Amino acid sequence: MAHVQDKYVCTRERSGCIQTLRDWCIAQPHLNSRLDDGFLLRFLRVGKFIQLRAQELIDNYWSARSADPQWFTMDPQESKMQELLDLGIFVGLKGRDSIGRRIYTTNYGQYDPDTCSVDDIMKFSIMIMEHMTSDEYMQIHGCVVIEDAAGLGMKHVKVWTKDVMSKMMKVFQDGYPMRLKEIHYINLGPVFNTIFELFKYFMKEKMRNRIKLHWNDDSLQKMVSKKILPTEYGGEAGPIREHIKAFKEEIVAAREEILYNQQARFNVDESKRIKVEKEDEGWGLMGAYRRLNIE
Repeated sequence: MAHVQDKYVCTRERSGCIQTLRDWCIAQPHLNSRLDDGFLLRFLRVGKFIQLRAQELIDNYWSARSADPQWFTMDPQESKMQELLDLGIFVGLKGRDSIGRRIYTTNYGQYDPDTCSVDDIMKFSIMIMEHMTSDEYMQIHGCVVIEDAAGLGMKHVKVWTKDVMSKMMKVFQDGYPMRLKEIHYINLGPVFNTIFELFKYFMKEKMRNRIKLHWNDDSLQKMVSKKILPTEYGGEAGPIREHIKAFKEEIVAAREEILYNQQARFNVDESKRIKVEKEDEGWGLMGAYRRLNIE
């Protein structure tokens, strides 16, 4: 990938920042993390080169895998993952906007809850996020997500329980080095409000403030360029099936990177974590340090 200019400039040389984070990871008795430059840099970038924030993110990233391991074993070539890729429930569109951000679309109303479990959906979504977080442009400029609510029904409402949504939002918001800049909701049918209110309950204020509701394509096109949008959304970038096909090929090509982080040697051993009194049962540093009010 071509060099990408960092938006957040570190007060020291970048290599020094990476080494500081690496030394911290090595010093944690409970943490067995990847230590290569590219992996550590994604946490520093999303954390705006604030060491404590990067430490929290990387600890949470590995801790989430220990808390819900069934969500973190996925292979792009597995039949269920291939099926969901073909459905296009989570797709990276071709091209980027004027400031380098990639646009993603989701449409979870396309899958059948009778044949696809919540664990399958979580594995699939996390697989896509694994790929997203390796994108240097996303690490620096962020990304935009268009959430298409078409097809959502009561079957979906019944399986997305409060407990599932709570854990899911915790992983998405605290367990991944993501920079989500805008969330656009479209095709807002009668079931949308029920699911949306549940999701919003677990969203942090920062994320809630980035939500935009659109009742027609014209509204969406005022915020996302038609040059990037698929034909189905009133855009000029061709039919969504072309984007789905290209993204499937992209994810399969990234299989080695996706599988790499699933190695058993990368883990968190909670029995070795230095104990700090917690305010709740949250995993990672965020749970451990909440009482101390460390940001």
